[in-house]
Amino acid sequence: MPESIKHCVEVITTITSEFPFRTFSILVRYGNKYALLLDCGPSIADKLFKLGISTVEINYVIISHQHGDHILGFPILTFARYAELNNLQQEKGSKRLQVIANQETVEQCLRITKEVFPGEADMFPVTYICITAPCSIKLDDFCTIEARNVMHTVPAIGVRLELSFSHGLFTIAFSGDTRPCESMIHLARNADLLIHDVFCEHTYHAVAEKWGHTTAYEAGILAQKAGVKQIMMINQWYKYRDQEALQKLEKEISEHFDGKVITPKDMSIFRF
Repeated sequence: MPESIKHCVEVITTITSEFPFRTFSILVRYGNKYALLLDCGPSIADKLFKLGISTVEINYVIISHQHGDHILGFPILTFARYAELNNLQQEKGSKRLQVIANQETVEQCLRITKEVFPGEADMFPVTYICITAPCSIKLDDFCTIEARNVMHTVPAIGVRLELSFSHGLFTIAFSGDTRPCESMIHLARNADLLIHDVFCEHTYHAVAEKWGHTTAYEAGILAQKAGVKQIMMINQWYKYRDQEALQKLEKEISEHFDGKVITPKDMSIFRF
C-alpha cells in the first residue's frame, strides 16, 4: 500500500459479547470526520465510553442481522447518543444516526428499543434505511457500501465499504455471521481488509454448519480465492478465548491463505 494512503482509516475492535460466542462490534473511522459502526453488540456503549469515544461521533450503524449478540447494544447506544446530544445542547435533527439493515433487523431494532425505552424511543434521532440486498448506497463523500445476502440461520447481510480519498481507495469487507458463500467472495474481491467470521477449527465443522458460521480452514480458502490482502478474524466460539486457542485458528487460516492474518483483541486500534 502506498505510504500516502496509510492512516486514513482507523479500525477499532471491541468484544461486545463473550459467551457463548466471542462477538465483535467494529468501529471504522475515516475522512477525519466520519465513523461507521459494524454491528451493535450488548456492551458497545460501555466499550465506546472506555475508549473515550463519544456516541455522537458515530454517523452510521450497519447491523448484519437480528441475533442478540449483534443487536442488543442498539437501544443503549441510541439512548446514550440522545443523552449526549442533550448535554451538548446540539440540534438533534442535524445529528441523526443512520441505521442500515435488512427489514427483519430494522423491525427488531424498533421493537427492542420501544420495549426498553417505551416513553423515549420516538425521540431518539435515528433514521432507518431498510435495504433489500443486493444493493449499493453512497453514504457520504468518502464511503459507498455494497450489501449482499449471506448464509446464516436468519436473514443476514455482508457488506463492502469502499472508502475513496483523493490519493486512493481503501476497501473493507465485513461478513457478520455467515457460512462461506459466493456473496462474501464477491464482496471481498481484492479488498484491503476482510473482517470475517472465523468460528472454530475445521475439526468442529459440524458445529459451524449448525450455527451458520465459518471455520478457519474455510475462511482461509475464501480469503485466498477473493484475493484479499489481509483477514481479520472475528466471532469465535467460546472455546477460542485464550491466545493458544486463537493461534490454532491463525495457523489453520495461514495454511490456505498467503496474506496477513490479524487476531484483534478487545478495544484494539488498527490504522491503515
